Amino acid sequence: MKRLSLVCFILLAILCPRFVIAAGPPDVGYYQRPDCTTLNGVAYGTTCLNTGSGGTLLQGAYYVWSGTAWIGPYPSFTEDATNLNFNKPPIFGNCATNCLTEDFSAVTGAKTLYYPNHTGYVPTSPNARKVVQVELVDATTDVTTGNGKAYFRVPSNLAGMNLVAVKSNVVTAGTTGLTSVQITRCAAATSGNICSGTTASMLTTVVSIDSGENSSSDAASAVAIDTSNDDVADGQILRFDVTAVQTTASKGLVVSLEFELP
Repeated sequence: MKRLSLVCFILLAILCPRFVIAAGPPDVGYYQRPDCTTLNGVAYGTTCLNTGSGGTLLQGAYYVWSGTAWIGPYPSFTEDATNLNFNKPPIFGNCATNCLTEDFSAVTGAKTLYYPNHTGYVPTSPNARKVVQVELVDATTDVTTGNGKAYFRVPSNLAGMNLVAVKSNVVTAGTTGLTSVQITRCAAATSGNICSGTTASMLTTVVSIDSGENSSSDAASAVAIDTSNDDVADGQILRFDVTAVQTTASKGLVVSLEFELP
């Protein structure tokens, strides 16, 4: 009977080799396992929380697969159960040596990081900047000078961040001279004009578009941000002021702002 079973197995392997010898697909993404080393053929960048103490890895720590070995340990964490998000690993605060970021990559050296939860997370690197685009003038209208061409209320998810980049575009290029914009930060006002309180110019050199062009990206006079007035807080108002227009006015005007943590 044993010989017959062996013969049947051999025949099955010959007739249906994939059924018998094929391995399962590699484990890719984020996992929790009592022993992360049991993951099947892990792909590069696979992240695992080692929940058990019986394997070779540290219990309660995170590890990242480098392609040849598990790299870690990265710190464990605790947080309120209502904030748990098992779709992403945490991003740890004030890492002294090794940290695990929101995209499962590892960073070394001291760094202040934050963790994601069900309400979102605070980005900590240029790759995770928050971008806002504001239309000052619609696409078919000539750009004219004046304060308050548009307003933007700073939301809570930008609070504590710094303005780090500003760019502007027009839809139809103007000629002779510049199209320039200043951004004015206004303290939250409870009544009257929305910018009737304390104001500050956020740019030491305004963002400008040169004659015949439709973007500020290669302006002869590059935009410069005032690092003394680059931070924003929840409820503040950003006012967009057009300080100069070309002799033959451009049409349409949009400004994009990029923010990140200091």
